[in-house]
Formats: sequence, C-alpha cells, structure tokens
Amino acid sequence: MSTSAAGTLYYAQKYYDENGHEQQQLKKLRKVGNSQVYEFRLGASSQNELTANHLRVLNQHTYSQGITVLQKRKLLLEHRSGSSRLRGHIQTEGNRSTVVFNIPFDTGWSITSNGKKLKTKQALGSFLAVNLPQGAAKITLRYVAPGSLVGFLITIVGISWLGLDWFLARKKEIKRN
Repeated sequence: MSTSAAGTLYYAQKYYDENGHEQQQLKKLRKVGNSQVYEFRLGASSQNELTANHLRVLNQHTYSQGITVLQKRKLLLEHRSGSSRLRGHIQTEGNRSTVVFNIPFDTGWSITSNGKKLKTKQALGSFLAVNLPQGAAKITLRYVAPGSLVGFLITIVGISWLGLDWFLARKKEIKRN
C-alpha cells in the first residue's frame, strides 16, 4: 500500500450492532509518512476480510485544525440539579449548522433557540441533534418523559375517585348514626 499523506493509518473494521445496523470501528495500525510504501502480512483468516477499502490514513494536521475550529464553536451547557432543563450559548457559522449532543435521542426532548422551538432529530445512529440558524443562539433543552402527562392525569383521576369514594362512605356512615 502507498500513501500520499502523512498521518496515522487506520483499519476500518465493519461489524453489526444489536439492532442489525452496520457499524465501523477504527483500529490504529501505525504512523505513516508521505509517499512511503508499507507491506502488511496477514493471517489466512484476515486475507479474505481485508481490502484496500478498509485502510484509511488520518492526516493528523488536518484533524487537529478541525478540532481547533470545533473547540471555538463548542456549546457549554449549564444544568441545575433536580432540573429537567439544560441551557447554553453557541455561535454558529454558515446558513444552517447541525449541533449533535452526546445525549441519546428520545422523543421526550424539546429544544428552543432564542425562544423559538426547533425540530429535534436523530444523528449518528442514536444521538440528539438539531439544525440551528446562523449566529448567536441561546439554547434550552427540556426533557419530559413520553407519557408522563397521561400518567399524571390518571393519577389525579384515581386520587379524586378515591377521595370521592371516601367522602360518600363517610357521609353514608354519618346518616346511619
């Protein structure tokens, strides 16, 4: 294999997760230099699985530049203990920026930006994401468990029923005496 970029050589191993979706796991092989030729010796079982499509070079300089840009645009969230809300500020560039949170996606999440409700979506297989317009944004994430309102209403009806039953039984007992 020859490479035209310096960086780290990775092997992309494919596997299937518990939901049957194809995933990739990167395994670091070695650091490589510009226009160098490398020879790999594989065991019999690996020869059938490994193709040139599975080998990738990560240009460390380009990667570091990307990380620096992302660090400048990071979203810092504030959380108060006992609260179901997260708040933060972010500055986005470009017409539409997608912010991916390292929070599992669930339909119970709602997100507002500068007071305007945004549509949440699933990204990278299982994470919460949202598209933001360009500029400064004050983000608020709120979580309400799906079905919690229905559960609350059923509880109120049940307690009311119990209270009414107790009241009627007490009234009946007073009439007897």
